[in-house]
Amino acid sequence: MAAGTVAARELSPGRYVGPVVNSVDARPGMTGLSRKLARAARVVAAAEAAALREEDLDPRAYAVLTVLLGGRLRTNQVARVMSTSGSTTRKLVDDLTDQGLISRSAGRYDGRVRHLELTPAGENRIRDARAAVAGAVGRLLADAGFTDEATARLGVLLDEIGRAPAPAGHALR
Repeated sequence: MAAGTVAARELSPGRYVGPVVNSVDARPGMTGLSRKLARAARVVAAAEAAALREEDLDPRAYAVLTVLLGGRLRTNQVARVMSTSGSTTRKLVDDLTDQGLISRSAGRYDGRVRHLELTPAGENRIRDARAAVAGAVGRLLADAGFTDEATARLGVLLDEIGRAPAPAGHALR
């Protein structure tokens, strides 16, 4: 196989398990790294979800409240940030409005436009939920043996990965 070529790998005939990249192209230690990152993301997401369950807050509602921490937005803007459909976002917004966590107000220049913003109760709820999530992730890292210094370094490394450009044809949320 020439450098830079990819072939399908099979464990048994007809059972595709992923690409095989010529070892000339792979850096030492890269084998399985994407799987490890994905697994770590799932473990962290599970810890976050457990913390949100304890707070009696749906993860999607948490996402809406987090987006609105940045200030007033229209529903379609929230949907775009969250990469969800308008109807899904409207349902979440309706539920959060009914709970008194967000409010809708008419646009300054166009009364047909509705802006969403956190209510004081919503600000308190998201503050408490974020603290619970941070605590859960902190405990997860501590249980895994991370020191404060290692946790800080992990944050720096994840920021660096997050700044990498998206592959051509793929949008990042």
